[in-house]
Amino acid sequence: MLLASEGMTAEAIAAAVDKSLLTVRRWRRRYAAKGIDGLLKDATRPSRVKPLPPETIKRVVHMTLHEKQFARTGLVRQVC
Repeated sequence: MLLASEGMTAEAIAAAVDKSLLTVRRWRRRYAAKGIDGLLKDATRPSRVKPLPPETIKRVVHMTLHEKQFARTGLVRQVC
């Protein structure tokens, strides 16, 4: 942000700090939105793990409530 306050363009800042132009633009947007606090913490990102589909959740709940459990024999029943 100091370089931006000196009038440097996002492209020049990216080259000076060896970061991508996209990264510098993100920094500037976060600073504009939240001030210095926007730069002190990393932005949250969505999980990379996809949530289970509702059908799978319903099937697991039904199996849990209505089907007989396997004994501890090492057998595993495939759910998904």
